[in-house]
Order: sequence, then C-alpha cells, then structure tokens
Amino acid sequence: MPKIGFVKLALHRNIKSNEVVKNVVLEKDTDDKYYISVAVEYLDAKNNNKTKDNKKEAIGIDISMRHFLVSSEGEKTNHPKYLLKNERKLKKYQRKLSKKQKGSVNRAKSRLRVAKLHRKISNQRKDFLHKLSYYFVANYKNIAIENLSIKGMQKGMFSKSINDLGWHEFVRQLSYKSEWYGSYLHKVDRYFSSSKLCNKCHIKNTTLKLSDTRWTCRSCNTLHDRDINAALNLKAYYYKEIKTKARTA
Repeated sequence: MPKIGFVKLALHRNIKSNEVVKNVVLEKDTDDKYYISVAVEYLDAKNNNKTKDNKKEAIGIDISMRHFLVSSEGEKTNHPKYLLKNERKLKKYQRKLSKKQKGSVNRAKSRLRVAKLHRKISNQRKDFLHKLSYYFVANYKNIAIENLSIKGMQKGMFSKSINDLGWHEFVRQLSYKSEWYGSYLHKVDRYFSSSKLCNKCHIKNTTLKLSDTRWTCRSCNTLHDRDINAALNLKAYYYKEIKTKARTA
C-alpha cells in the first residue's frame, strides 16, 4: 500500500470465477488493524447455489427483552450480551487509560488495549448475528417479524441493553440476506397486537401486562407462553394478510 508498504493479509475466502470485484474499501480501525472489504457481483446466479428447494413456507419471529428472539417453531434464542459480559474488564481498562499521561507511550498502549476489547465485543456480536440471520433465510421462504421502533427503544432506560443486543443490525441482515437467498422479509405493523391475541380463537386479551410471561385465554382456556404466542400470530398474519392478498391481487 502507498506510504505503508506490504501488509500481511488474512484472506477469509478466495474470489470465485463467477464473481467480479466491483468495489474495494480499505480502512484502519481504532485497534490499529487494517481491514479490506470487497464488494462482488455474481455473474451467474444459478451457480451461486444460494437457494434451497426444501425451505419451509413461513416462520414468525418475536423480539422481546426476555429473549433475543422467539420463533413460531417454539425455539428461544437467548441474549448473548457480549458487552455486559465484558463490561467489568472494559471499565478496568478505561480507568487505567484515564490515569495515563496524554501523549505518552503507555497511554497509547492502554488506548490500544481498550480498542482491542471493543473490537472483540463487536466481532462476537457480528458472528452471532450473521449465523442467526443466515439460519432463517436459508430455511424459510417467508419471515414475518414485528416492525419495532428500535431507535425509539434506544432512548429509553434499556438503551445500553438494546444497543448491546443488536436488534437493528439483525433486522438489517435479514433484509438484505432475504434477497440474496430468495426469501421474503415481511415487517408487520408494530401496532398489530401479536402478544394479546389468542392464536387459537383470536380473542384479544385487553388486560395483558408487559410483566405477564404466561396467560390463559378466557374464551378457549388455552395457556399461552407470551412470546411463542406472539410469534405464532405473526406467522398467521403472513398467511391471512400477506399471502391471501397476494393471491387476490
């Protein structure tokens, strides 16, 4: 590289014969490491093998503070909370950094230590989100998820926790990966009462509180797990509102 010279490259994968490089971005991060991002275009989508014929038709995904997400299949993915797990170590490093003399070699070393820990947390979160988002787009044709106002939630008392969870990034990845893998992401209106509707008889529980994790329908006596019920209603919304309207259009 100009003014820098040769830099060792940790190549994650080779560029395939059916890929054309469109753009290359070089950046230096706060941990003094260089990163190269390469954008490619596929010449032959058929050879890309990104779609599966055996995908399931649809799945509903509910996002809550109790779990990172809960699916209509009954699967619960817990919050990894990478920032929270490293918070004590991070505060320790930041305290040491604040005590170092500005412009000194020791301050530079201390700053680098903080930056490396931030990079580690970021990489852990990205790895988790990429694997999880790939799972859904690779196995389901249609993904129904509530269109939450995540930016609004970030202004509340749980802002640190929400930023640590990475919900906004997860939905962003689902969005572009759905296009890559031949799936469809359906964002359901945030005012749709997915948690309050009984997925069996569709009667609305108007007295349901945020603290209620389980509730029994007064009409059909079905005992609900709040989050699974919400995910099932999101899946049902796809079939009733989205798929049906697409057929009649």
